Amino acid sequence: MRGVAVALHRTLGLTLAGFLIIIGLTGSVIVFFGELDEWANPGLLKVQPGNDYVDFLALRENLQAQDPKAHVYGVVFPENTDDAVTFFAQGAIDATSGEYLDPGYDEVFADPYTGRRLGHRLWGDFSFDSKDLTTFVYFLHYSLVLPEEFGELVMGIVALVFAADCIVALYLTLPRRQPREAQRGKTFLRRWKRSWQIERGGSPFRIVFDWHRASGLWIWPMLLIFAVSGFAFNMPRTYLAVMNKVTNYVDTHALPVLDRPVLHPAVDWDTALSLGKTYMEKQAHKYDFTIERPSSLIFRRETGIYDYRVQSSRDLAEVPNYGYTSVAIDAMTGKLHTVELPTGLYAANTFTAWIKALHQARVFGLPYRLFCSALGLMLAALTITGVVIWYRRRTARLRRPSSQTNLSPET
Repeated sequence: MRGVAVALHRTLGLTLAGFLIIIGLTGSVIVFFGELDEWANPGLLKVQPGNDYVDFLALRENLQAQDPKAHVYGVVFPENTDDAVTFFAQGAIDATSGEYLDPGYDEVFADPYTGRRLGHRLWGDFSFDSKDLTTFVYFLHYSLVLPEEFGELVMGIVALVFAADCIVALYLTLPRRQPREAQRGKTFLRRWKRSWQIERGGSPFRIVFDWHRASGLWIWPMLLIFAVSGFAFNMPRTYLAVMNKVTNYVDTHALPVLDRPVLHPAVDWDTALSLGKTYMEKQAHKYDFTIERPSSLIFRRETGIYDYRVQSSRDLAEVPNYGYTSVAIDAMTGKLHTVELPTGLYAANTFTAWIKALHQARVFGLPYRLFCSALGLMLAALTITGVVIWYRRRTARLRRPSSQTNLSPET
């Protein structure tokens, strides 16, 4: 059994090595994505505060009218008085041919006081322009340089395989079975203690091996959490299907896609916003939570749904510029479709909200963010040391007779 586990850990580790190094290094950077993005792009993301905001929904229409190739489908309301207002865009659909047009960008920024267009960018586009570098690093983290949907699928599978490898790795740290005579006076925890330590005065290979095993054990719970949450982020519909097998789980991002997108919703944007506020207030009264501020309004033509989100007392602390308390509104009837509360309604949603918040370092303040940044570096280092261990053993096997090739330190 142990031999099978060793072979499986080696195979999975080598297969995932390149992915994990990229994930770890980029993850250590994007922990501070918001600050880095604002530092690199003040002309896009920051404005001089004024007196009153313009009508954001009218501004959305104006921005869409400026480019017939763009469908401006969402607005993220400013959190701070000096924040620009952000709009999401996607390709419009040609009314005659039904073809998707390409505006060349998916984010538009405007001054919330004057309505002036500040600029736009394509999330994850690679260029040496400052507006693209930060989002490219973020995109690389969850989609590599692949087309977004395919890249998310690949990285979602990577996350699942990594979760499995974490379990195999934990098994390999457990003490080997020994005859009862050899175990006399040594409890399981006492024998396992060795796996948590680095042997002093050992050979360089012994130190590398001990560090790989011990450091992996110390951060093992977080590695598993990050793997499972990575799966939840990248494959939301599959995650929804899995969770609903055992418990109730709601995710407005994973609603069924319609056969044909809704191009002309019966419910207009102003009505959707009004309905969203009304429905949210009713839910706040029903489920006893406090609405702190509006977050966004998004029309998803693929599902025929308006998604109205707020920051509320049900959100986990320190959510930067985005709330996860939402009501989904049917764009054709105006009826309430789905309610999603991050915590306190369904156990599965609370669990998912926590692992996602831990993954994105949205809780526990700066100390935890620094920890997550260090964790990304440790993941890369764990992967590299794992490759070094494999290479050293492989080299030894090739150089020595089969009877003398056991270079493995005892585990």
